[in-house]
Amino acid sequence: MRACLRAARFSNDAIAGARLAGPKGEEVLAILREFIPIRNNDLYRTMIAAACDPDGAINLPSLREDFDFFKRSGLIEGNVTVEGAVDARFVASAVKDLGPCVPAR
Repeated sequence: MRACLRAARFSNDAIAGARLAGPKGEEVLAILREFIPIRNNDLYRTMIAAACDPDGAINLPSLREDFDFFKRSGLIEGNVTVEGAVDARFVASAVKDLGPCVPAR
């Protein structure tokens, strides 16, 4: 989980204006070119970059909405709940070790 949060923070630092144009943008582009078959930087630069919470917070209302859709569609069976499926202890421990992310100003 610590590695996941470190990666989220690193990739978020590559984003500016929803594009890979932030301070770490060039570094992330190099990583993408190395590990993904798309080699065209211009194509990557046109894509909308997705950010995630740097402290691993989960958007529970959004997750509940998705869960409800799949439950209504018959794709989730049993008595499982979103609250029963989400365990925030791992992320809480990782944030405690790493410290909370302080947004750049």
